[in-house]
Amino acid sequence: MVRRVILRVCWLVGRMLDDRSIDAALVDPCTYADEARYHGLFGHLRRADPVHWAQPEGHRPFWTLSKHADIVEVARQNRLFLSGGAGNLLSAAETRAIGAIPGFFSYERSILMMDEPEHRTYRHLTQSWFTPGNMARLKADITRLAHAAVDGMAEFGGACDFVNDVAAAFPLRVIMRIFGLPPEDDPYVRDLTRRIFAASDADYGAGSETGPGTRLTRNMTDYFASITSERRRRPGDDLASLIANARIDGAPIGDIEAAAHYLLILTAGHYTTTAALTGGLLALLRNPAEMQKLRGHDALLPGAVREMIRFVTPITHMFRVAGEQYELRGRHMRPGDPVMLCFPSANRDEDVFADPSAFRIDRPGAPHVAFGYGAHVCLGQHLTTLEMQIFFAVLLGRVKQMELAAEPAYTRSTFVSGLKRLPIRFQM
Repeated sequence: MVRRVILRVCWLVGRMLDDRSIDAALVDPCTYADEARYHGLFGHLRRADPVHWAQPEGHRPFWTLSKHADIVEVARQNRLFLSGGAGNLLSAAETRAIGAIPGFFSYERSILMMDEPEHRTYRHLTQSWFTPGNMARLKADITRLAHAAVDGMAEFGGACDFVNDVAAAFPLRVIMRIFGLPPEDDPYVRDLTRRIFAASDADYGAGSETGPGTRLTRNMTDYFASITSERRRRPGDDLASLIANARIDGAPIGDIEAAAHYLLILTAGHYTTTAALTGGLLALLRNPAEMQKLRGHDALLPGAVREMIRFVTPITHMFRVAGEQYELRGRHMRPGDPVMLCFPSANRDEDVFADPSAFRIDRPGAPHVAFGYGAHVCLGQHLTTLEMQIFFAVLLGRVKQMELAAEPAYTRSTFVSGLKRLPIRFQM
């Protein structure tokens, strides 16, 4: 009897240590910068504890969902699992780093954090801009910008860091063009984005381009206020004008709500696309047979891009808050419990994707959740898809050979995961 008690206590202690190790890894930005560590951790959770109650030190406790079906179940019930006040997986240090950005205001008044009926009202302001039909009229501009980005590769003499020398500027200029903002503002928005989404990465969190006399010294609130003021005086055929002159229940949109729209679409609208695009190239470089299949076969591009987005899944998670008691796989969620939806894990779920760790450009069209699911599905999904299809058509048509020149490096970030360096050698 005593031996059984001792064994039981040892098992419980071991279980607690295991859970502490898992919980610490869930909130560690380094986990999200290490492919093997991340997928190993979530592969274990999918098998052993798919609805995991995490209690990491220094963070609020939360449920961690790692299975595709569970994430879809929660995400589709947006009136039961709420976004307002849900937040994200930021440490106190990351929160301080972001808060130190001059003029920073939170995303709390963005559509990411709104619930119904307010969410639908604000989402409809810009939704029409991102429909497939409207994206088609941007195709010529996007193609021109893709050619300009690939043209620039020739200046690097056969070797470059594909992330910083080529890819990052392309989706940024696309989204800035949609907003009607000038190229000289690109460095400001790029630096601001990195400081928000990579606050825990020493390379980016403090900001790298803040010298006096540059446009980066502008207070962020002033920057967005100037856009609103200018577009109200002289509206144009651009997204900034649409937001600046929007009306909610007959009244002009609030300054904070307008700025939150600018901030969300300008930053997430290019940063996640850059991550998917560069991660997609890395997958092709590591799977040369798949790259060879794609060369000269543009009909395969839609499926290839869909697979790249599934394989990379830049957004690591979104939080919801349970609005009432809910049972999932026998676990009981209480009202107010935070719930983390882990999208990259869902997109490697063995119950949904055959051989999910393999990269196959002709994979059958399984329903990935890289863009989220339900009412909060990503507004810019069609733009990202179009940009990537156009870019890879241009890249593979102009560059006849590419290979890794050194090991790539990932950004240390718990929210948006992606490459920060991708050294390649190539021949135009």
